[in-house]
Amino acid sequence: MKLFRRKITPEYIGKHYKLRTDLRIFETYEIGQINDAFYDDTIFLEIRDESICLLRGDNVPSYWLCNIEYIYQLRQILKIYKIL
Repeated sequence: MKLFRRKITPEYIGKHYKLRTDLRIFETYEIGQINDAFYDDTIFLEIRDESICLLRGDNVPSYWLCNIEYIYQLRQILKIYKIL
């Protein structure tokens, strides 16, 4: 499928999500809130040297969830967390 071939790039992330410069040394973008009964966390994307990481945390990224390579992967994970 063509959908799996679309790699996620820093340009795509910068175009679709809000940059948070006050958080860490890496480029960190805020994606959205998880409104769960137990947690009120935020999901972040962080552009590191060779990878793009999905992180979760209260006000700052605290927990690494996974590395993201394709746009399809990001959309599926956001559906799981009920953000998309």
